[in-house]
Parts: sequence; structure tokens; C-alpha cells
Amino acid sequence: MAVEIDPTLSSIAKLRLTMPPGNHAKTIERMGGSVKSEGLGDGGIERQNVQIVNADALAGKGTLNPAVVEAMERARTEVGPGRLLLVSNLPYDVASPVIVHLVKGPVVADAMFVTVQKEVARRMTAAPGGRDYGTLSIFLQATGEVEILRVLKPSVFWPPPGVDSAMVRHVRNEAKSARITDMATLSEVVALFMGHRRKMLRACVKSVPSHLGDTRLWLRLLEERSIDPASRPANLTPAQYVELANACHRLA
Repeated sequence: MAVEIDPTLSSIAKLRLTMPPGNHAKTIERMGGSVKSEGLGDGGIERQNVQIVNADALAGKGTLNPAVVEAMERARTEVGPGRLLLVSNLPYDVASPVIVHLVKGPVVADAMFVTVQKEVARRMTAAPGGRDYGTLSIFLQATGEVEILRVLKPSVFWPPPGVDSAMVRHVRNEAKSARITDMATLSEVVALFMGHRRKMLRACVKSVPSHLGDTRLWLRLLEERSIDPASRPANLTPAQYVELANACHRLA
């Protein structure tokens, strides 16, 4: 099942609309324009292999639009066993939150093939210690493998944007994902540290919410894992964030 987020009817959806109704795939589109204006007529959206959701992908930055989540869950039930793929040219303002939500769930993508601004691509693939490393890097690399496939110059688009873009692939790794005991706890731990990325770790843990333990507990967790409390949040690897979150979930 392919999911595409696009303000117009994409070439992927148009291709699906020409396939026989029994084709074992489904495309979900976020539409901002009129289907009829694309020359397909109103009847095209009734085909079994395309579902168009005329709504914003996000309900604020905190969550995916419930209508989009419901459409994906319903389509997955109808299609049966198979992979959920995000195949999309993502606008800058929704790229990071959409990608993170499709990693964290409740509906997760088995793979993502996205075109994003090069700046976003750098953040998706950044290694620990760099200025581009952050929440997006941590979640993608903690759950799978991510790589830049190709850098695209502005001249390949019309109208040409003012920045380079990149095609990026993320493939979910079930072994990595299974190491995460509780995604909600991991989210809170990443937010705790990366929200204060310029501070030392020992300063960050002073802001820990009570349901995640206390400062003494967190200093012990760092010491037990030979993590220097004087280091910065951007120096922790995705695996270390997962390990800390798992320990916190067990003990807090």
C-alpha cells in the first residue's frame, strides 16, 4: 500500500486509477485540488485501488490527522498482508513531523521514499555530534536504515525552488525497532535532552519530569552506561537513547 501526501493528484494516483480494480495495491492521497480539474472526472475516485483523503496530513504538529490515520488503517485491513510505503514529495513545513509520526506510530511505514529539501535530508541522515543531528536523525536511525539516494538541483523542478532537494530512502528494521520497549518513553527522553541540546547532560536531567524519575536516577543511568555527564545531547547515539529510554521505562 502506497501513501502519498500531495496538494495535487499525483502521477502515482493517476497510474493506479488506470489499473484494474482487482489490483492488490492501494494509494492514499492527500488532495488539495480538485480531482475533476485533473481531467479524471468524479468517477475516478471510486476505483478500489485509490482512496483520496481531501484533508491536511497533520492535525497540528503534534499528531497526524485522525482522518488520514483512519484511512491508512482501513486500507491496510482491506489490502491485507503487505508493506505500507510513503512515496511522496514532501513540502518543507510538513516533512519532518510526517516522517517522525510514521516512524513512531500508531500507523508505521515499512519504508519511505521521499523527496525533501536537502536541509531536511541532511537532518535525516546526520551522524551524532554534528549540527544537523537531532530528533529526526535519532528516530529514523533507531528504527531502520536511512540514506540519501540522489541530490536534485532546482532545475529539475518547475517552477525551480531556491534550494537543492534530495531523494531519501528509509527502510524500517524490525530488529532495531523491537529493541524499543516503549515509543512514548523514547519520545519523552529524546525531547528531554534534545530540547536542551546546548547544555551538558547533567544539566538536562535536572529538568526531568517526575514520572520519568529524578535527577539522581538519571545520573546513575548515565554512569552505569559509561556516558560522560559533561557531554552534550547531540553526542549520544540513537542506540544510547534507546537504551536510556528502556532503562527509564523499567525503573521510573
